[in-house]
Amino acid sequence: MSQTGSLCIVGLGPGTSALLTGQARAALQGADVVIGYNGYFTWVTDLVRDKECIALPLTQEVARARLAVERALAGQAVSVISSGDAGVYGMASLVLEVLEQHQANALLPEVVVIPGVSAVNACAALLGAPIAHDFAVLSLSDLLTPWAVIEKRLAAAAEADFVMVLLNPKAPGGSGSLRGPVPSLASIVRLRPRWAWCGMPTVRTNRSCSRPCPSWCRPRSTC
Repeated sequence: MSQTGSLCIVGLGPGTSALLTGQARAALQGADVVIGYNGYFTWVTDLVRDKECIALPLTQEVARARLAVERALAGQAVSVISSGDAGVYGMASLVLEVLEQHQANALLPEVVVIPGVSAVNACAALLGAPIAHDFAVLSLSDLLTPWAVIEKRLAAAAEADFVMVLLNPKAPGGSGSLRGPVPSLASIVRLRPRWAWCGMPTVRTNRSCSRPCPSWCRPRSTC
């Protein structure tokens, strides 16, 4: 099938240029248009200074995906930027779903998903090697997943004795407390004794684990 334009879905890593991959740099440098959340552009200012940059706020991920596909179908080299790894709670799945709706087109863009360093890996490195064996990653965000489903998954992972990585624990509204019904997290503590917890988020959870002052991730001496 003939192709037009190109579409790179780029994982920027956890927020520091030191952890941005060479493949991600090359994709940004070769792009005509870069689309993403405004906050992500501050991480790669030097690489996108001369590009057309389109920033859409959080909660408008579908709009970002649609715009990226439209621009690529029009013949442009497009990079969609995502924090961490674009395929881990990132933009890759959304962009591919939107692109699938255009399968009847005679011309489709070349698509590349460029991996990045996930916050999971970066945070684990701060703590030592807590995910050296089997582990489970769960998001506490109920924007796309009902909280009842999240609680079920939390309980199952805790019961199975997985090392657990909990993403998006910050409560809505910027309070800095753990999000969601607190009893669900309390149930994990009952299933997993205190000595099993390697790191606990504090009020500074909104900071990147790889940018300056990563003190939100407080290792426990008994890890």
